[in-house]
Amino acid sequence: MEPVHVIEGVSGSLVSHHYAEYLLGTVFAGRLGERSRDHARRRIRAWWRRDGSRLGPASSLRSVFDLGAVPLLSVLGFSARQPREATRGMLLVADAASPTITAPLLVGPWGAAFDLLWGAVARESARLDTPWVLCFNGRALRLCDGRNTHARGYLEFDIEALSDHPAAMALFWGALRAESLQAITGAIVDGSARHGVAVSASLRNGVREALLLFLQGMLSSSTRRAAAGIDTVRVASTLDQAFTLVYRVLFLLFAESRSLVPVWHPVYRRSYTIEGLRRQAETPGAERGIWEALQAVSRLAHAGCHAGSLVVAPFNGRLFAPARAPLAETGRLDDQLVARALMALTTLAVDGRRERVSFGDLGVEQLGAVYEGVLDYEPQWDGFRTCAQRPAEAARTGSETAHL
Repeated sequence: MEPVHVIEGVSGSLVSHHYAEYLLGTVFAGRLGERSRDHARRRIRAWWRRDGSRLGPASSLRSVFDLGAVPLLSVLGFSARQPREATRGMLLVADAASPTITAPLLVGPWGAAFDLLWGAVARESARLDTPWVLCFNGRALRLCDGRNTHARGYLEFDIEALSDHPAAMALFWGALRAESLQAITGAIVDGSARHGVAVSASLRNGVREALLLFLQGMLSSSTRRAAAGIDTVRVASTLDQAFTLVYRVLFLLFAESRSLVPVWHPVYRRSYTIEGLRRQAETPGAERGIWEALQAVSRLAHAGCHAGSLVVAPFNGRLFAPARAPLAETGRLDDQLVARALMALTTLAVDGRRERVSFGDLGVEQLGAVYEGVLDYEPQWDGFRTCAQRPAEAARTGSETAHL
């Protein structure tokens, strides 16, 4: 199993970690400043040890600019022009200029949150008619997409981590130096977005596979308890519950990737995460009890808990309500079937091997496309052997059946 790689010291959605680590150096080989990268890393390390690490909460805004932003941007090939104060004591605005491109530079207090600056990002992007805006707070440098501030797209680097993490430095130098910002950063961002769309499309196949497996398991469970056989009404009702179960898993994977649930707590991480169930599912012979574990995860998400240091806020919406999927609450699904469904939702087949899906790399729009990709299907059931589906529009026009 290929692990999901998270590049230490890098955050943001403009460029996915998987794309940066596995594809960037291939697609843009020779254009990422490979020859000058190590020299730049040594310069950043020397600056950090000399001045950067001396900055702190008590540093003035001008000190953060003079001792932090100016020398760091110099390494990247920019000169920072005389700043002006945009908000008293809270923000300096300057221009980071190079022979080929000028980008706005926003400097906030040491360690200040960048998410408060999106209004200024939009204004400064429009002022210089450039998509890229740089933000610095003494600890991190963020590249913001100023043309699409509604999407809050950014790429942020922890400065201290650059010297010790080659993958972070490779992305930093490849995308943020002045030469790149002018020539290829936009292409890098677009390439990462296309890669995310491809992952999303592949994941839709996994979602349909998992939906089929959950539908089969639920129909088998309900039939064992009912005298009547399978009919169209039962299939439709059970399909809705299978959808709910699939969406629960996807939602929790998304929440775990963004720490919206307490994945930092050892008890929760070990016993109540979908990632923990994935590890169980991929271990041969370890599937026993995985269905009951998935039921427990769903109940905890609905009810929440407060047990000592473990605090789980409940998701009070309809998704986890027991009434939405009674068979998910009381049914007994085959553990091996459930394990296969979880593998379909959490991994992709790549060159004959299974590779984990990095849900942290999927944007809200891409994940939404996964959800929507299975909504226009209608089940066509033939005993327990086959379960075909076709788009609702195709069903009305008599078009050829597409398999789920």
